[in-house]
Amino acid sequence: VVAIFGSVIKFSGTIMLDKYRYVKHVLSDADMKMASSDLMAQYMPPMVKALAQRIEDDLMNLFPLFTGSNGTFNTTLTEPDIRDCREDLLDGSADLDLPVYGVIHQHAENDLLSIARLTEEDKAPGFGAALSRAFIGTRFGIEWFVRQGVPRASGTNIANRVFQRNAIALVQRPLGTTDAPGVSMSESMDNDFSIRFWTAWDSDRGGVAIVGDVLYGVKILRDPLGIRLLN
Repeated sequence: VVAIFGSVIKFSGTIMLDKYRYVKHVLSDADMKMASSDLMAQYMPPMVKALAQRIEDDLMNLFPLFTGSNGTFNTTLTEPDIRDCREDLLDGSADLDLPVYGVIHQHAENDLLSIARLTEEDKAPGFGAALSRAFIGTRFGIEWFVRQGVPRASGTNIANRVFQRNAIALVQRPLGTTDAPGVSMSESMDNDFSIRFWTAWDSDRGGVAIVGDVLYGVKILRDPLGIRLLN
């Protein structure tokens, strides 16, 4: 049994905790005069953002591994391509009570903004923001997000993704803390996800460093619940 974003599904297999990511900042003399709580308040947010980007990259690198696809490489996305993705997910036993997400490259966004029924106010009342603010939102039962880091399948070929959240898993284990001399450690929990923060002398850089690190694994759980949207 694997817990995914608050849902619990049955899963038989192994998810390796093989992703160790960290970010480090060597403290300046001015930093060393700050209280520990002030240091954390200053450096934790950018560290969390950097680690979140690494985690997102690892998750997106799974998407080219899905076997199902719609659309054609080096062509413009069309409305039928999008409808076919949702149909394929439902054929793959997608849970109707869970949202469906579309993560697309910025070039694919340009294609979607050219589809009249997704953008024109008279054909999609209340959705004029698609043209005025390039905000696509939810169309055809799919919530769309644009990401510049969408990996290419090859060359100029883009494999955007339409998926349901229980298609993939992100599994994480707290790294724990230690009372080693000269090391100060703490853990921050957010929605059951743990990030460890610690400070220690960095002999390579000749100064005290503050480090944020995580250990986790990612895996495709249900291949039919992820579709590559090609363009």
